[in-house]
Amino acid sequence: MLQLLRPKEGDLIQSDFVKAHYEYYGNQILYLSDLHLDHIVAASKCKSMDDIQAVLQKIGQELDKSYKEYVGSFSDGNVIVLIDGDITHSPELFKMFTGMRFRFLRKAMIILGNHELWAYPGLSVEEIVTKYSELSRVPVIHNEIVLFKDKVSDKNITSQYVRYSKKRISYKTALKMPVDKLSKQMSSARMIMLAGIGFSGYNNEFNADNGIYQSTLTRDQEILESKKIEVLYNHFLAATRTLKDRVLVVVTHMPLENWKNNPAYEDGVIYISGHTHWNYFHDDGMQRIYADNQNGYHGRHPSLKCIYTDDIYDPFSSYSDGIYEITKTDYILFYRAKKMNMQLNRDFRTLYMLKKKGNYCFLARLVSGKLSILNGGRGSSLLVKNVEFYYERMDKIINRLSSPLEQYMNIQKKVSEMVKSFGGTGRIHGCIVDIDFYNHIYINPVDLTIKGYYALNMIMKWVYDSIPTMLKEHSPKLFKNFQHLLESNSTNALTPLSAEQMPAIQSGIEYLETDIYKASREISKMQKLTNNVLSFWNDGILEPEDGYKRLCEIKVKSLQ
Repeated sequence: MLQLLRPKEGDLIQSDFVKAHYEYYGNQILYLSDLHLDHIVAASKCKSMDDIQAVLQKIGQELDKSYKEYVGSFSDGNVIVLIDGDITHSPELFKMFTGMRFRFLRKAMIILGNHELWAYPGLSVEEIVTKYSELSRVPVIHNEIVLFKDKVSDKNITSQYVRYSKKRISYKTALKMPVDKLSKQMSSARMIMLAGIGFSGYNNEFNADNGIYQSTLTRDQEILESKKIEVLYNHFLAATRTLKDRVLVVVTHMPLENWKNNPAYEDGVIYISGHTHWNYFHDDGMQRIYADNQNGYHGRHPSLKCIYTDDIYDPFSSYSDGIYEITKTDYILFYRAKKMNMQLNRDFRTLYMLKKKGNYCFLARLVSGKLSILNGGRGSSLLVKNVEFYYERMDKIINRLSSPLEQYMNIQKKVSEMVKSFGGTGRIHGCIVDIDFYNHIYINPVDLTIKGYYALNMIMKWVYDSIPTMLKEHSPKLFKNFQHLLESNSTNALTPLSAEQMPAIQSGIEYLETDIYKASREISKMQKLTNNVLSFWNDGILEPEDGYKRLCEIKVKSLQ
C-alpha cells in the first residue's frame, strides 16, 4: 500500500487488549542524509573543542537510540546504515563524527554530498574521495557497485538472520566487465547497491553555476561527473535485469532526475537520495523512492529511518533445468537465501541439485554409495541409486503432494489467523500452530481434528479438547483477550461456545507419547514445497482421494 503517513515500520494497529505479534526477518536499510553538522555546532554556540565533542556525542547518542529502536536486541547482521551526503563541509568535523564509537557507525557506509567538496578546491572528485576515505573510520563509497553476500559460519548454521560480507566493485572495474560477467558476479549476492554523489548535470536550475560546490567544480565538470554515474547506472541495470529477486538499491546524494537524462524510476529498485531538503517519499510496491530523512540546516535532533526489504532470493535462478553437482557451501547458501533454518555437520561424497520447472530437490551420495534426499541437514535413504530416476519423477511427486498439502495448510492458516486475533504468535511449523512458548495447537493431518496442548517439553504434555479451557488454566492474559473477542461479538471458530457457555477449568489429559512430533516432521518436510524445495519422497504416494479434499473443504467452511 502507498504509505502516505510513513509510520514507523513494524507498527501495527491493535486494540487495547490484544498484543499484536510481529516478526520481521528481512533486510533493514537505515538511512539519513543532509546532517549538516556545521550548522548544528554553530547553533549550539560552541566555545571550545570540548563543546563540539559534547554536541557530536549527543547527536551520536540520538542516532544510536533510533538505530536500536529498529534493531532492538536481535542480531544486526542484516542491517546496513547509509549516510547519504552533506554530513558537513568541515573535514575536521567529518573526522570527529566518523571516529566516534557508536553501534550505528559500525554498520554504516558513507556517500559524500556536494558540501564535502567545498574544502578541496583544485582537487579532482576522485582525489577528494580519497581524502575523506583517509579521514574516516567508516567506508566512503563513490561510483561503486557493492555486493552484499552471505557469510557462512564455521558451524555451517543457517538462520533467518544473516551476516553480510561486502564486495566493492570500482567504477573502472565494473565498466570493464561485460554485462554477462558482471551479472554472474552479482548472482551470489543477496543485495546489490550502486552508490555515488550523482551530481546535478541535468538540473538546469540548481547546479554548479549556483555555487553548490563553491569553487571546486565548474558546470562542465559537474556535467561530466553526472555522465559518469549515468553510464555506471545503465550498466548496473543491464546486469541486474535477470536478477529481479535481489534487493536492488541506488543511493545517491542528488535525486535521479539530477544525474540521469530522461529519468524513469525502475520498478523494484529502491532509490535513496537527499540534497533538496524537501522530504519526499513514495512506495507503492513497484516504484520505491525514499528521500524523506533529510535533516537539513535547521534539524537539531536527527534520527534514522528504515526501509524493510524482502531479501529472500534464489541463488540458482540463472540455472536451466537439469542435474548439477554442487558444493556444501552452495547448499548452505541456498538455505540462507531462502531464509530457512538448517544445520549441516556432515560431509558427503557428492551433492546434487535437481532443478525442474522452478522446483528444487537436493540429493546426497554417501561414502557407501547410497543415495539420500536431503531435508536441511538431515537425509532420508532412497531405494534407487540412480539420480536421473528422481529427476524424471520429481514433478510428478510434487503434483501429487501439492493439492492435499495446500488444502491442509489453508486450514492451518485459518487457525493461525484466529490465534493472532487474540494475541498469540500463530507460528506454523509442521502440524503445529504455536499460541505461545508453552501452549500449542495440533491439527491432525489425517482426520483434521484440532487439539490444544500445554507442553513443558517434548515428553511432558497435557492435551485439551477445549482450547479456551487450556488458555484459562495456563495463559490468563490470552484467555482474557479471547473473552474480549467473544464479548465484542467477534467470531472465533476455535470454540463454538459463547462467553456464557465457557466451561469450568478442567485439567488436561497427560500425554507422554511423541508421535505428534514424528507426524509433524513429515509434514514439515512437505511444507518446504512452499519454498519450491522437495525434501520428501515416497514412491507409494497415490493421487489424493476426493474424500480428503471434501474433508478439507468441510473443515475450512467450519472455520469461516
